[in-house]
This record gives sequence, structure tokens and C-alpha cells, in this order.
Amino acid sequence: MMPFFLHTDIIEDLYSPRTAAMDFVSELVRKRGKGNLQKFIQFIVEIFMRYNEASIEVKPYRQKDGALLAIGTLCDRLKQTDPYKAELERMLVQHVFPEFSSHVGHLRAKAAWVAGQYAHITFSDQDNFRKAMHCVISGLRDPELPVRVDSVFALRSFVEACKDLDEIRPILPQLLDEFFKLMGEVENEDLVFTLETIVDRFGEEMAPYALGLCQSLAAAFWRCMASSEADDEVEDSGALAAVGCLRALSTILESISSLPHLFIQIEPTLLPILRRMLTSDGQDVYEEVLEIVSYLTFYSPTISLDMWSLWPLMMEALNDWAIDFFENILVPLDNYISRGTEHFVTCKDPDYQQSLWKGLSSVMTDQNMEDSDIVPAPKLIEVFFQNCKGQVDHWVEPYLRLTIDRLRRAEKPYLKSLLVQVIANVFYYNPSLTLAMLHKLGVATEIFNLWFVMLQQVKKSGKRVNFKR
Repeated sequence: MMPFFLHTDIIEDLYSPRTAAMDFVSELVRKRGKGNLQKFIQFIVEIFMRYNEASIEVKPYRQKDGALLAIGTLCDRLKQTDPYKAELERMLVQHVFPEFSSHVGHLRAKAAWVAGQYAHITFSDQDNFRKAMHCVISGLRDPELPVRVDSVFALRSFVEACKDLDEIRPILPQLLDEFFKLMGEVENEDLVFTLETIVDRFGEEMAPYALGLCQSLAAAFWRCMASSEADDEVEDSGALAAVGCLRALSTILESISSLPHLFIQIEPTLLPILRRMLTSDGQDVYEEVLEIVSYLTFYSPTISLDMWSLWPLMMEALNDWAIDFFENILVPLDNYISRGTEHFVTCKDPDYQQSLWKGLSSVMTDQNMEDSDIVPAPKLIEVFFQNCKGQVDHWVEPYLRLTIDRLRRAEKPYLKSLLVQVIANVFYYNPSLTLAMLHKLGVATEIFNLWFVMLQQVKKSGKRVNFKR
């Protein structure tokens, strides 16, 4: 069965009476609030009173729904305005809480949504906060899907506002079970954002659930991709939800960063996503994908051969279309070289050293590249010589030639500093070989003169202009 996809069509939204009403109320209160806010709130209160007084057969359910929508829409204004801000908790207890048990599904959904809007107010009675939060959590098991989705949306605010996580901790396993079920039914970015907030708040405590969460998020990611590819109408929403899945995966990996053994378990689940999205198919989510690669290459006990298979994809993208992501690509490439030095140096099929040279030389010799575009290139050359000491003598001359050529064309002081630092790092790698090579190239005096001039340049404050740390 295909999962139900909840999304908002921007064009449809423009013609929605509900959206128009919310916008009208917001604008009315924002521009003419002094004379109209009190009248409008009185109008809402009258609807609440008529609803409470009417028998169940004739209750104005639609009017109550609209009134709750208005109260939620005006949340930010009411939280700041006397005398209303002192009455918000009582309003929730009297007019919102009862709808959590309403037999009308859309009112249960609206109660959850409004409660979420006000989750961050200061409750004089913490029991009221607890009651609202537990009603929202119960809404995750509601028979009506819209109620479950609005409950997920609201839960994010309650998790953020919760001062004592012991309120949630005992039911965390059951809560996550509900998330797993819901992720199989609906593709919705709010679901992912709420999950991300839970992971962020509980940190390492999520370790027992990390693998299951990653598997569910990976499955949700593939469903989002399939939905957006199959139906143009949900393309934007599918892409947004897919980005949310990737962000949540990064949040989980960050939360378990001190538990490297878990990365070994999670890696096989994520590799198919990484292989697909490190190609041009992943241009819209490339930054998020590179962040996941960075976590896996930094925190895993070792970099697996499967992870090494991603290197050619990143270099191919860099050489083709991904120059705007060079700063992001720098991070995993640094991890490969610094944490997998032996494999990087010894492997010849593929030849990672040659691959790196091809990419960096292409970028640094491109006459159309601005100084700011190539900043990661000298940083990677530094990583190369810092980590491969005594093993890459044959690269000293090519990289020195490349660096000196680009230094002569550099205009921005920051890039000049980075390029001189490359030469400094080659000296650190092998002082005698580097000096001999500079003499061979006939640039030793030129380079040292420039270096010393840059060292002596200071601002009026006395701080260095170059080589800042």
C-alpha cells in the first residue's frame, strides 16, 4: 500500500479560505490591533461560550474549529499582550483541553495544534503542561490520520519546552514505536523535524534506538524520492521531506558520536543513499549527504572499503558540477586522508593520490575561478603533506609548482596566506627536499621575500594581517 502523502500546495494555499482568513486576522491585528484586537477576542470568546452552552446535537463545531484556528494564529501577539497573556493557561484548560476527547476528529486535531502553539508559555501549574503534553502524545495513536499528524507537529514544541525529560523518558520506547508506525503511513516533514528534536534533546540516550531510527528514516527517504519522482505535484514536498530525513540522520549520528561501534552497524543502511545522492541526482541535498559522509568517515573506528568507494563519486562531482560544495567536500576528503592514510597512500586502483592531484590542479589552474572559489584546495594540500610524511616525495615538485603559480595570481590576502602555508607545510614534510626544489625552480628568493613581507604586515591594532589563527 502506498503511504499517504501530506503536503501543502502553495498555489492551492493562495486560494484557500482558511489561509485567507488566517492572513486577514494576522494583518488586522498587526496593523490595527489597538482598536480591533479586543473586539476580535470578544467575538472568539462568544463563540466559545455558545459552543459550551449548546447541547451536543447542535454544537457549532465548525465555529469552534475556526475560533481555535484564530487563537492559534494569534499566538505570538497574545503571548505578549496584556491582559491576554495572563489568561492563556486558563483558556487552554477551559476551551482547548476538552477537545482532546471530542468525538469530532477535526477538533481533536485542532486542539493538538493549538496546544503546540502555546507549549512554550509559562504554566503556573505544571500539571497543565503535563496534561497537554500527554494528550498530544496520546494523539499519536488516534484513529484519524490528520489528528496523528497534528499531534506530531505539536509534540515538537512540547519536547522543546519540556524542562524535565523524565516526563518523556519512561515512555520513549513506546513513543518511538508510534513514530516508526507513522513513518510507514505518511511522508511529512513535521514528523521528521519532531523526531530530530527528540534525538537532539535525548542525545546518547538514543543509542539503543539509533539503528532502528536510521533504518526507518532511510526507508522514509526512499519513499519520499519515489513519490516526488512519480508525481510532479508532490515533487517539492517530497524533496523537502527527503531533506528532513537526511538532517535527522545527521542528528542521530551526532548524538552517538562517542559510540563508534554503532557507526559500523548503521553504515550499510546509509550507503545506498550516499551512493545515489553523491551523483548529480543529489544536487538538491548534496550538503546534507556530505555531512553524513563526514560523520561516518570521522567517527567510525576505521574507514571501510565501502566508504572508500564514495571518494571517486565526490571527486567526479567536484570536477564536473559541485565546485559550489567544495568547502563541504573538503571535510570528508580530509577525513579519508588523515584517518585512512595507509590506504590512501598504498592503493593504486583507484589511485587516490592521482585523483586528488587531478581535482586540485584542475581547480587551481582554472583561470575563471575566483580566489574565494578555491580556498579549500590549499587546505587539502596541507592535509596531504601533514599526514603522508616521508611517503609522497614525488609529489613535492608538482604541488610546489602548482602552489607558486597560483600564488602569483592570487589577489585576496587570505588565499595568499593559505598558499604560503602550503609551502610551509611542504617544508615541514621535508625541509631539505623543499629548499632544493625551490632553488631548482629558481623561486627561493622570491618566495622567502614574500613570506617575510607578509609576516611583517600588521594592522593598527598590532594584530597580524596574514597567517591568522
